[in-house]
Amino acid sequence: NLNLGCPSGTVVGKGRGSGFLAWPDRLDCFLDEIYNGCPGLHISIKTRLGVDEPEEFYRLLEIFNRYPVYELVIHPRIRNDFYKNQPRMEFFSYGFEHSQTQVCYNGNLYTADDVQRIASQYSGLEHMMIGRGLLTNPGLVCQLKGQPLDLHQRLKAFHWAIYEAYTETLFGERPVLFKMKELWFYMASMFEDSEKLAKKIRKCEKQKLYEELAKELLEKEVRYHEKV
Repeated sequence: NLNLGCPSGTVVGKGRGSGFLAWPDRLDCFLDEIYNGCPGLHISIKTRLGVDEPEEFYRLLEIFNRYPVYELVIHPRIRNDFYKNQPRMEFFSYGFEHSQTQVCYNGNLYTADDVQRIASQYSGLEHMMIGRGLLTNPGLVCQLKGQPLDLHQRLKAFHWAIYEAYTETLFGERPVLFKMKELWFYMASMFEDSEKLAKKIRKCEKQKLYEELAKELLEKEVRYHEKV
């Protein structure tokens, strides 16, 4: 998969991720070299709509359609949206209708209702990429499959498994806490009245204190169906 979707400044600053979308002619040459140099290899592309304006997508899709792209994953935001604002669904619709290859939807899939809504809107859409939704709700796939699930216990088990793995593999408290704070950026919204504890976790500098705060937050009531 060629990732033309990442909006991170450190990535975009090097002309990579969604930063590459600012150079459509260079991108065309790059794809020509990749696809002609790897015949028979299934190569998919993940893309945003562009860098500054969603209308950039019209030109980009023309380029993608020149190549035997195995699957086109469309995140219908521009780079400068980052993960804010709503996905621009009219442009995803355009890509779904005019792409020469199968399309996969990506963006704001946090609940089973989100996934089912997109599936009902686009007949024939076979694939969706959940992404951040699984960091927010690690029980989402089970919910989509209709499997019995104690979401509260799943969230606890997921958190402590991640925490223990980071503690074993990273050196020092600071790297572990940095990673866990990133996780809570997504997962905190799954719990009611989490704002104060999440703020304390963001400021926490010791693992012992972190463990106490995490245990307290994990006992909060879970938001089972509310979109985050």
